[in-house]
Amino acid sequence: MLPTEVLAEVFVNCFQDPSVQIPVPASQQILWHLGHICSRWRDIALGEARLWNDIFFSHNPQKHTSIPPALQEALNRSAQGPLRLTIDCPPDAIGDPDIISDLIARYAHRCTVIQFSFPEIKMRAFLADACPTFEALETASLVISREHYNDVAHPFLQGARAFESASMLRKLILHGAWTPNNDPLTLEDVKFPWRQLTHIGLYTDSVIPSTAHALFIMCPNLQDFRLESNNHGDGEMIANLPSDITVPHLRHMHLGSTNPSFIFEVIRPLILPALTSFTQHFESDIPPRKQPFASLISLIRRSRCRLTKVEIMKKLILRDTPHPPDDMEALLEILPHVTSFWELGFLIPVSSLQRILAGELLNSVRSLRCSLDNIAAYSLFVDIVEARWTNESNGGAILEEAVGYNCASEALHDSILRERMRVREIQERLKMKQRRVIV
Repeated sequence: MLPTEVLAEVFVNCFQDPSVQIPVPASQQILWHLGHICSRWRDIALGEARLWNDIFFSHNPQKHTSIPPALQEALNRSAQGPLRLTIDCPPDAIGDPDIISDLIARYAHRCTVIQFSFPEIKMRAFLADACPTFEALETASLVISREHYNDVAHPFLQGARAFESASMLRKLILHGAWTPNNDPLTLEDVKFPWRQLTHIGLYTDSVIPSTAHALFIMCPNLQDFRLESNNHGDGEMIANLPSDITVPHLRHMHLGSTNPSFIFEVIRPLILPALTSFTQHFESDIPPRKQPFASLISLIRRSRCRLTKVEIMKKLILRDTPHPPDDMEALLEILPHVTSFWELGFLIPVSSLQRILAGELLNSVRSLRCSLDNIAAYSLFVDIVEARWTNESNGGAILEEAVGYNCASEALHDSILRERMRVREIQERLKMKQRRVIV
């Protein structure tokens, strides 16, 4: 039998779900897995404060006129330790008295992570209140929940004061509409501690390329930037935007948009010497661009960065046919250190697959995913898998995963099946059944 202290550490380090979810059924005081296994586990669970610091509260204004007993019990059991507090309010939440403001005011000083999903009026009130002291806050994720997707009436971030005292805040994530009619965010009027942020995630159509450029300038310590926006317009956010914007510490970038031009404009002036991971997702280009990677290639060359992960995904509309880009090989040539290369919706030309097989391209790759549309490409893909596995004993890179996305016509079905059978034969012969290969 494990000692109590060891079992407590196992619970703390292996249990990933929120400690307690509120509200709970009336027949259950605590909706919590470990407390219902046996009396010993329950005693350990109830006595270990660290197991009670991740709390999810689903607020029902009609029922919750005061803090529910189960929520108060969880807060009490968490002692004075750090809190991860998630509060979800429905879009039509209207209630009196409002217990959310009181809850935040009482426990803000203990929060290290907050995830709030509030309707428009409640979110605006929260952001405008400078009283909560988020002195320990490290991560803030804010979602505006909208009923029937109505446009918001106010630019939320203008005049926001909630995080004036959040000297430890490093990660900010925004979801939803943050300005009327998705007008551009105006960063200069926002009292967010931009300079101290290292991670930003924006999932809102309120962001346009020049807003992103302003963020890069105002956040010199940025390490991770994720942006998904379908806003096609633009506006001048800052005067005299420099032709080059250097973000010295940015290592990870994810850009997503239905409009490829949006992504190209965002990265156009950037210099990112520390960049190691780049992801771009967009919908089908109509008409297809002959050189869809020109901006990315320019970014890599300007930055002289050492990318180890590249993910380029294009969502294909029904009946779309992928075409090999003219600049695919040029992109692969400047990725000698990439260990993970994922491509969907484009095609790697047969000539490039031949160079990969010869060890001239992607020689360090450990995870390879690409689109295939003809038997020559399928056959080369399987040859690459076999060659990489065979060369591992000679010090070559270990190929852990290989996935071929099928973009071929139904007429090639039988030929593709033969390549799949060849993969299984290679796996058995080289004793690589544990490796993930999908063709």
